[in-house]
Amino acid sequence: MKLQYLIIAVLGFTFFFTSCEQTELDGLEPTPSLQTEKKALPSFESEVEKIEVEANTENELESRSGRVRFYSRTFSVSRGRTITLYLNKADLRTNKSYEAVITPISGDPDLYARGFYPSRMIDSNIAYGTSPESVTVVKSDLLSGETRLGFSIYGYTNAQFKIELFMNDVAGGGTSTSDCNCGTGANAGTVLICDNFSSYSGYGIVNQASHWVSRNPGLSVEADLMSQWNSYTGLTGKFLQFNYVSGLGGQHEMYLRAGNYSSGIHKVAFDMEVASGKGAYLELQRYATYGTRGERIYFNGDGTGFIQLMTGDNLAFDYPRNAEFSLELKFDLNRRVYHLRIVRSATNYSDYYWAYPLSVSFTNRFGGIFFGTNMNNRYSIDNVCFETGIRAL
Repeated sequence: MKLQYLIIAVLGFTFFFTSCEQTELDGLEPTPSLQTEKKALPSFESEVEKIEVEANTENELESRSGRVRFYSRTFSVSRGRTITLYLNKADLRTNKSYEAVITPISGDPDLYARGFYPSRMIDSNIAYGTSPESVTVVKSDLLSGETRLGFSIYGYTNAQFKIELFMNDVAGGGTSTSDCNCGTGANAGTVLICDNFSSYSGYGIVNQASHWVSRNPGLSVEADLMSQWNSYTGLTGKFLQFNYVSGLGGQHEMYLRAGNYSSGIHKVAFDMEVASGKGAYLELQRYATYGTRGERIYFNGDGTGFIQLMTGDNLAFDYPRNAEFSLELKFDLNRRVYHLRIVRSATNYSDYYWAYPLSVSFTNRFGGIFFGTNMNNRYSIDNVCFETGIRAL
C-alpha cells in the first residue's frame, strides 16, 4: 500500500482523511430488511492511507448564512474498510453545525461521526439501501480532551459513494431563540433550530433553510406553504400551514430534518393550531432521511387525538380545539422514554409518557418530524425549535 501525503487548500478548514485503495466491487450481499437485521459497530481498524489537507486560516464562507457546502468528493471503499475525514476542533465554530451527507452510488456504505480521544462514537446513520445518509454535529458534542471530529464511512459491502460536508447555522430561520420554547431553564441544552419563518422571502422555504425538506420535491405545492393569512388561526406574522390540496394528491407536506441521534435527550417544540372540524397528522422519523417512520400522532377534529406507538398500542391525548397551543416532544434515547406535553398556558398543560423495551427496534433513534396531510387536515405551526443535549425530560 502506497502512502501519499498531499496538501490542499479547502475552504478554511484543517482536516485529515484516510482511505483504502479501491478493489473490484464484487460479491455484494443482498440488502436485508431494515426491520429484520441490525448492523454491528465496526472496529475502524482498516484505515491504511492518510492524506493531510490544510486550508487557509481565513474562510470567507463562514460569514454566509444558511447551508454552505465546503467539501465534496466521490470515493470507493472495500467491504470492511473505512474512509475517515477529520476536522480540527480548533477550526469549528460554536455558531455552526457540521453535517456530513453520503449518497451511495453502489453497495452499502455506513456513516459515523466520531470524536477522537482517541476514538469515541458520537452518532451514526447505518440505514440499508441507496438513500442518502447524514449526520450532524456541533462543536459542543466533542469532549474537552478531544481535538478532532471525524466523519467515517465504513464499507458494509464494497461500495462507491459521494460525500459532502456542509456548515449550517445553529439557529435557523433568522430569529433569536427567544421566539421558541427551547434553550431555557435548568435542563437547557444546545438549540440547533429556532425558526419563526420571519426571514424567508417568497413562499417556498426548502431552498432557504436546510432543516426543511419537501415531501414532494418539484411540485409547486411546496411554494404555497408560507402565508400571512389569519382567517382561521391565531398565529401572527409568517407561519407554515398544511392543508389538503385538491389535484395534487393532498401532499401539502414537509419534513423537519433534525439530524441523526442515537443517544442523549432531545426536544422538538412548536406552536400549533388545528382548524375547527379539521385534523392534523405528524410522524416521528428515526433517521434524517424521510421514510424511516416511528410514532404517528393523530389530531382529530374534536379536540382529541392519539399516538400510535411502535408496539401497535395507542396513547390518547387532548388538545385545545380551534385555539393556539404549544406542543413539546422530548426523547430520552438512552432509556427509550418519550414525553409529549400539550401546553395551553403557563399553568395549564398535560403530560403524556411512553417507553419501549430493548426488543422494539430503532426506538433509540430520532431524525426529525414529518408534517403530513389528508383530506380532512388543516393546521398551522410557528416558532419551531430543536434542542439537543437537554439534561432531563
